[in-house]
Amino acid sequence: MMIAVVFLIIFLACWGGIIFIVSHKLFFLSNLDVSKIPKERIAKMKKELLERKIAQEMAGLKKKIVERFRVIYFDFKPRLNKSLLYFKNTIKLIKKKLKFFR
Repeated sequence: MMIAVVFLIIFLACWGGIIFIVSHKLFFLSNLDVSKIPKERIAKMKKELLERKIAQEMAGLKKKIVERFRVIYFDFKPRLNKSLLYFKNTIKLIKKKLKFFR
């Protein structure tokens, strides 16, 4: 029983030491300015350049897609209007026939 208590005290003392050391290291790490590290600065710059490049490519792609759909829309709009008008007239005709048979 006495040996178990001694080992428990040693175990708790070791954990206390580990927690003490880690807490002091975390304090120093939290005060570290990462922007002064050259690798971090380069990585941040690369990320920003990549984001800008992707944004420009997406804007160009969006412009191309909108232009293509605009051409398709204005090309098929007259046909679409004629077909919609045909369907509207057909529906009106069917409704008239249904009213006649009631």
